[in-house]
Amino acid sequence: MTRIERIFAVIAFITERKCFNKSQIATRFGVSRATLQRDLQFIRDRVGINIVYDHFDECYKVCHKEINSDTQTILAKINSATVYLDGAEVRLLLRLFSESELKIDNPNLKKLICRMERAIKN
Repeated sequence: MTRIERIFAVIAFITERKCFNKSQIATRFGVSRATLQRDLQFIRDRVGINIVYDHFDECYKVCHKEINSDTQTILAKINSATVYLDGAEVRLLLRLFSESELKIDNPNLKKLICRMERAIKN
């Protein structure tokens, strides 16, 4: 699994739950806590999902109130069976890919990015 695939999987995992801890995610995706911390920071900074620690429940939570509407729409589509993105959503994803330092090894993901870039140009 590439980093970008893992990040999308982590996003799906954390948005489906009310409460989670880093050990659960690290174990599920077979990564170290340090790698997971970098992934969560990327999700906070680049995707715009606010992940906060709840000291009362002693776990992490996604603060949905602070997720911007564009990110909420994309997350809903990613979590659905079929993904149809409009032009603005495609541009947002392409910006996230281009601004990140992720190495994209998955040939299907590379094809998808090329198709999105062509769609934006047309």
